[in-house]
Order: sequence, then C-alpha cells, then structure tokens
Amino acid sequence: MMNIKVNPYSNNPYKYSNGNAPQNENNRQAFKGFSEELARRNLLKTGYGFLTDGLAYTLGFLTGQKPVQKVVKLIDKKFKPEDVTKHATAFLGLLLSGFYIHQTAKSKKIEEKQKFPLMLNQGIVALFSFATGYLLDNLMIEAYDKHVIDRFMKANGIQRFVDPKTKVLTDAAKHWDSGLKAARGIMVFSFMYRFVGPVIATPIANKLSTWWVNRKEQQAALAAQTQASSVNNTSQKAPAQTKAASQPIRK
Repeated sequence: MMNIKVNPYSNNPYKYSNGNAPQNENNRQAFKGFSEELARRNLLKTGYGFLTDGLAYTLGFLTGQKPVQKVVKLIDKKFKPEDVTKHATAFLGLLLSGFYIHQTAKSKKIEEKQKFPLMLNQGIVALFSFATGYLLDNLMIEAYDKHVIDRFMKANGIQRFVDPKTKVLTDAAKHWDSGLKAARGIMVFSFMYRFVGPVIATPIANKLSTWWVNRKEQQAALAAQTQASSVNNTSQKAPAQTKAASQPIRK
C-alpha cells in the first residue's frame, strides 16, 4: 500500500514515500509573460516553414510537368547521377551568388559607394569557388575512391566490384557507390563556397574594390577640377568682352 505524507510548507503537499512523483507534477503548465525573443523565434520558424513548404510544392508541381520530365530524362542519359549532383551543386552556388549581387544592386539601404565592392566581393568568391571546386573534385577522385568508398564497402561487408580489373560494380554496391560519389561533389563545393572561397577570395576582392573606389574618387576630383577651371576661364573672359563691347566704335 502506498503511503502519502503531507507537508504543509511545500507548494506540492503530495510527496510519495516510494520516490515516484505523480504524473501531473511533471506536466504542469507554466504561465510566463510575453517574450519578445520567443515571439521572434516563432516568427522565424513560421516564415522558414512557409518558405520550405512553398519550395516543396513548387518543385513538386514542376517535376510533374512533361517538359521538365523530358529534361530530366535527357540529363539522366547524358550524365551519371553523381555528376548531376556535382554540377547542380556548383551551378546552384553561382545562381545564389547572382541573386545576392542583384539584391545588393537594387538595395535602397546600402550606400552607392558600398554596392560595387560588395557585388565584386560576392562575384569573385563565387567564381573562385566554382573553378577551384571542380579542380579539387578532380584531384581527389582517386584518394576518395580508395580511402572512403573502398573502406566503407569493406566495413559494411559489401563486395564492390565483380572483377577488380574490369571495375564492374556488383548490384549490391551500385547505389552505395553512386551515393558516396554524389556526396563527394556536395562536400567539395560546399566546402569551397562556404569556407575556402570567402577566406582566400575576400582579401583579393577587398584590394580590387579599394583600387576601384580610389580610382573613381580620383576621376571625380579631376572632373570637378576641370569643371572649376573651365568656369574660371569663362568668368575671366566675360569682363573683357563686356569692356570691348562698351567702347565706342570709331569711324
């Protein structure tokens, strides 16, 4: 039989001697005041969910269209699945960078002097990451094959090739091999776009943008000086012309 002890000085007078707290004690409702930070987080979560849901519905609609399906079939014939993933990741990076550049150019909150350096920075980072991503991916094919895919197959007891000399994949290894190769492209380009590209290309972009801003300022100063000198010359010629016009004409 369960014993109940009452403690009049406790907020919860029901204490069980066997150490088992009542279930309702852990499920109490806590009423707190309005939290601006919590409201902001919930708003961000709602916006993010709306964005992802909209993107999912849009992609679902597009993939159901016959023209899109024909393009997908054509790509499937021309490229391997792992290559499609690699190219899609690379060009998606360029596309997102293009959106950032467009938003910077149209932004009303960014000063005109700062727009071009920001756009130049984003463009250089995107092109640098795009080019070096393909270079790094090609350089690490053999090493990735040996140290990642082969070890994965051995660790999971999967025979990779029917014959190691012909490099013909077994049925059990086909999907794993394609998936691991696709992961290589995603990791390489993500690493270049998010880490290596900004670290290496940003200083170069900063130097170029500084040079461009200084050049524009020098051109503007030279144009202002030229305009001021032309105004001075015009103002000096005007009194002489007025004086000559005021003199009587001798017959």
